[in-house]
Formats: sequence, C-alpha cells, structure tokens
Amino acid sequence: MDTGVAATEASSSQPAAGSASAGEPAHEKPDTRDARSKERSIAFPEWPPLAKDHPITKFETVLPAVLQAAGANEIWGFQMRHIETVPKRRFQCRNILQKFLRANANNVDRATHQLIQTLTWRSEFEAAHTAIETFDKSKFEGVGYVTTIDDQDKDENNAVITWNIYGSVKDNKTTFGDVDEFLRWRVALMEMAMRQLNFTAGRTAIPDYGCGDDPYQIYQVHDYLSVRFFTMDASIRASSKRVIEVFRDHYPEMLARKFFVNVPVVMGWVYASMKLLLPTSTTNKFTFMSYGNQLAREIGEGIPEVYGGKGPALDQVDLTPKLGDTYSKNSANEEDGKGKAAQ
Repeated sequence: MDTGVAATEASSSQPAAGSASAGEPAHEKPDTRDARSKERSIAFPEWPPLAKDHPITKFETVLPAVLQAAGANEIWGFQMRHIETVPKRRFQCRNILQKFLRANANNVDRATHQLIQTLTWRSEFEAAHTAIETFDKSKFEGVGYVTTIDDQDKDENNAVITWNIYGSVKDNKTTFGDVDEFLRWRVALMEMAMRQLNFTAGRTAIPDYGCGDDPYQIYQVHDYLSVRFFTMDASIRASSKRVIEVFRDHYPEMLARKFFVNVPVVMGWVYASMKLLLPTSTTNKFTFMSYGNQLAREIGEGIPEVYGGKGPALDQVDLTPKLGDTYSKNSANEEDGKGKAAQ
C-alpha cells in the first residue's frame, strides 16, 4: 500500500478536533457524506476507456518499475504512485504519461526511458525548487517573465507565455558565463510557467498521438530588440545548448509555439543552431518576425502594447524569478520546493 495512502487512511480513522468522539454519533448523516463523495467523483471526468493494448495501459503496467529505477516520483508538481486508484489522480497521471507517449510517437519503451531520465533529473537538479530561489539581479533583471492571457480556443486554461527579453542583457559573459546558474534561472522561469499552466489539475484528456492537439502547452517569445550579441560567442552557445537539451528531454510536448521577434537578419545563427538539436516537429512551431508589434496577431490582444496588444507592460508583471543582490537557493519554508502533489 502506498505509505501516503496508508497515513491518510490511518488518520481518517481518528476523530478530528471538535468532532464527535469514537463513542458518540456523528453529526453528519451517512447518506449526506455519501452524496458529497458522489458529487466529488462526478465533478471530475473519467478518462476515455482504454484497450488492454493501448500505449497508456502498457505504460501504467511498467510505472512501478519506472519509479523504482528513478528513485523519485515528483514531476511538474505531481507525486506519481505505483498504482493510481483514485479517479482524479489516475486522470492526472495519464495526462503526464500521454506527454511522454506523444513525444515518442507512442513508443512505450522510449517514453519509459525518457520518464525515468526526467524523474531522476528533476530530483537531482531540484527543478521544482528553482521557482523559489533568488537570482542575481545584475545578471537577470528584466530578462524573463511569465504572463497569461485569455485563450478562446481553450475550454479551461488561459494561454501561458514565457518571455525572454535578450535586449535587457547588460553583459553577455555576466548573464551567460555561468552556464549552471543560467540554466537554473531558465528552469525557474519554466517552472513558474508550468504552475500557471497547471495541467496536472486539468479536466481535459490529452488526445492520443496523431489524434488531435494537446491543450496544455506554453507559448515562448524571444525578443531580440536592441540585443548586443549579433554573433554567438562561446558562453551564449554553451548556455543555449544546455537549455535546449534540458527542455527537449525533460519538458516534452510543452511547446505550443515559439516566436522570435525583432530578429535582425544577421542573427540567422539562432535558428540554425536550434535545427541541429531539435526535431523537425519542434522547429516547425517556430515563427520569426522582424517587427515585434505583429505578435498580437498570432497570440492575442492580451499581450503588452509594444507587441501590438492591449495588455500591461512586462515590467508591471509579477511573475518573474525572484531577484536579489546575489544568488540564493533559499529554503522551502514558504513553498514546498519539491512540488506540491496535485490533490
């Protein structure tokens, strides 16, 4: 039995503070409790029926071995279990599995390997914790933001956008020189976006590979207005390569579209370098724009005015990695750094 479940069951057998004691009748009628329980189960959708040979069914069969091999179970704020018996958690877990299956064209073996690698990496890198860390203001001020806007094409979620404003980089070597620190900052931005996306609590089943669009994905905007690096020096190349590899390997099927705006012609190396590291299915989602004020036509009017929208300026946005005089890992007191389990 899962220890978390056992603890919950054990604690639920004891009378709560202020409730009737073990020898007293409960104030709430059993039929009322049953009705509430039934209401909760009806409120969350069931996953469509699966055949025994469906990739998700096969994936669930090997999930205990996956968790044992990884030695970790946290992914995007969700704590995976060997067997999911609660309908809501089973639905959430299947959406996660579906991400890996779609990224690997329903090849269960490859999806299994990638999930093991991702769980292991998240544990060792402490990816969820990056969202509460403090980063050096002199390196990252004004460089990254997360915003959300209404998306009429989505039934339950707003569109989530990460913004990388490279024109705010004051010194290339200062920002990109420490590859590990830059990676942690960029992962922090992504983790904040994932919390806004909140897809592990979503109520829409991700379609099978090749059978429809994934409703839980993030837009990325890279703005090169006033950039100071028209050539790719070693520090930029190393940092960019690490970020691309980490996002490719550990955030599968999370990219809706990526927009490169205010891009000078001389920066063709940006696209060329990405084509070497990413599959065509990903680079097909890239759009290059010479003028940033055209972006609202692609995303919507909720983005800042400078991009053709009617939304607030990015410097008025609160969703950005925490900044301070120096880098600090901080503690998890204010928030669970390993990610809160989806309820």
